[in-house]
Amino acid sequence: MLKRIVLPTLVVVFVIALTMVACAVTPWMYIDVASFVLVPIGPVLFMGLAFGWKAAGAAFSSAWTPGASRRQLESSARFFKGLRAAIWSFGGLGAMIGFIAVLSNLTDRARVGPNLAVALVSVLYAALFDLLVALPFMVASTKRLAEAD
Repeated sequence: MLKRIVLPTLVVVFVIALTMVACAVTPWMYIDVASFVLVPIGPVLFMGLAFGWKAAGAAFSSAWTPGASRRQLESSARFFKGLRAAIWSFGGLGAMIGFIAVLSNLTDRARVGPNLAVALVSVLYAALFDLLVALPFMVASTKRLAEAD
């Protein structure tokens, strides 16, 4: 079961690395602390508080624990569905904050680029966090749930 989580994640990492090499860019271009706090950390905190920290931890473990019950797998699938929605909501929020900052500072050319980067990197982080964390665990949970029938 672990291979159903790790292998898809490695494919995403490989495709991203290959794209970065093909575009001749450095990984440092994609680091933005504000976007990182907003997108990966925000949804995890939101879901941990909304779903409960114990239930959130159980959702991660039951996705690949062989002895997980049907009820645990259903709860895990619901958690990751909610996490995916939260990831994209926070990513959209980061994009809107960045775009508003761009539009409010159009006369200051020095601030347009960094503010636009916040908008775009927030969406990028949402896509990466979804592809690397939430989607593989959700697929693993739902696949195991379907096999339980």
